[in-house]
Amino acid sequence: MDADYFSRKERLREAFENLSESNPELKFDYALSLIQSRLQRDIRRGVRLLTELVYEGSATRDYYYFLALAHYRMHSYHKAIIHLDEILKIEPDNPQALCLRAVIADKLSKAKVLGVMMVGTLAAVGTLAGYLFLRKRR
Repeated sequence: MDADYFSRKERLREAFENLSESNPELKFDYALSLIQSRLQRDIRRGVRLLTELVYEGSATRDYYYFLALAHYRMHSYHKAIIHLDEILKIEPDNPQALCLRAVIADKLSKAKVLGVMMVGTLAAVGTLAGYLFLRKRR
């Protein structure tokens, strides 16, 4: 992240906090700058703002996409898929949603394979330790 990003985020934060009435466009821009951060607390704050926009009744495809992207960045893959499915209900051929969903599905399948491998390794180590223990007792 460069200085330009931080100054833009700071300008948006000041404008957002000094605003007396709700401005969905400014709230969206500020949320977008937050979810681009490396800091989890900024990403969570961006998710909170985007969620507020959705519940305020101004839900758009962009809100759902960036909510999904933020959840992806926080490794909340199942929540990301829920938001992507909202987009795909409206636009079944949306390339961004389909692409991000495929990336998430790949991550989840790799995590399952890794989990199975870890369980298999632990079982083998446990069996070997048990065998060695019993062999020593004799």
